[in-house]
Amino acid sequence: QMDSLGDAGLKTFMANVYMTTGGCIGMAAVGSALPIIGVVPMLNPWIPCIGMIGTYMYLQMRTDERTNPTKRAALLGACTMFAGMSLTPALVVYSALDPTIAPVAFGLTCLIFGGSTAGALSEHRPHTHTHTTTTPPRNPASYLSVARVCGAVMPKRSLMVLAPVLGGGAMLVFGVSLLSIFWPNPIFTNIWLYGGLLLATGMVAYDTQNAIRAYEDGDRDHVSHSLDFFMNFVMIFRRMLMLLGIRSD
Repeated sequence: QMDSLGDAGLKTFMANVYMTTGGCIGMAAVGSALPIIGVVPMLNPWIPCIGMIGTYMYLQMRTDERTNPTKRAALLGACTMFAGMSLTPALVVYSALDPTIAPVAFGLTCLIFGGSTAGALSEHRPHTHTHTTTTPPRNPASYLSVARVCGAVMPKRSLMVLAPVLGGGAMLVFGVSLLSIFWPNPIFTNIWLYGGLLLATGMVAYDTQNAIRAYEDGDRDHVSHSLDFFMNFVMIFRRMLMLLGIRSD
């Protein structure tokens, strides 16, 4: 799918985004193992989750490509480590039910992530400033060519219009997760689980097109976009763990 982007610089940028995302996932795996091997104590998942959100917000709001690389790498490592540690209790519980749950959840997460990314990349269209005049088709078969012309001049990055919807969905899922702490309810759990899975999948596609838009606007900060992809991956993986755990229980 990267070949369809048609820009060597953009391909390199997106490759850096995905490689950094993979590194973040690897660091999270290390972080999830630390409480298991006794390097750090097993904590309530909300504690490292707060640390993850805090470092994520700081990285996105207070740092950019001009920030000291060592400082930024340390913050990125802390964010991903916190994310991994927040997953440790679930990994321990579900692995005790069935040792295959975690690897299967990881594989399914990769498939969902890859499918959403490929779908978003397939929607990418080059800029066009040419106004094309077409004559009315004379037979039904010619509608096909007209449809193709219309597709060529459709606004690029069609998923950008979903930003308000995805933002509202994120607020809803976060609010439901907080409410469920004080008022446990199966409805809240289902919203968090299924709504959150749908939301994270949509956000992968949105962030893919957003990264392309940012590059075309002059943004070369691949770390920022990698962090968004990483957070989406964690959201999907956490829910796949729970879905497979429920099925196995």
